[in-house]
Amino acid sequence: MAFTYRDGDGSDADPASRVATGLRIFVRLAHEQPYLGKFIVRFGLTSESLRGILVDLPMRDIEDGIAAGRYGIGGAGIASLVVCMVVSSLWMVLEGHRG
Repeated sequence: MAFTYRDGDGSDADPASRVATGLRIFVRLAHEQPYLGKFIVRFGLTSESLRGILVDLPMRDIEDGIAAGRYGIGGAGIASLVVCMVVSSLWMVLEGHRG
């Protein structure tokens, strides 16, 4: 599964925008398809293919953002932060929390 997110003018979107949009897509998906959201929360980090969606794609965007100067941080720890943020957000939506 691969997504291409572009700005309105057709250029590649800002890496920070791609990360934020990806998070919103996953949270919206969990809200609209709760069974799929529960599956991602429960098995998302145990299956290598699911882990690739939750870690590899955002990490590429984060690395692009670091290279472009959009983030003042670096390292692999940021990938863990993003994955935890996605899983936590999905869990909160599935539990009925609204923000």
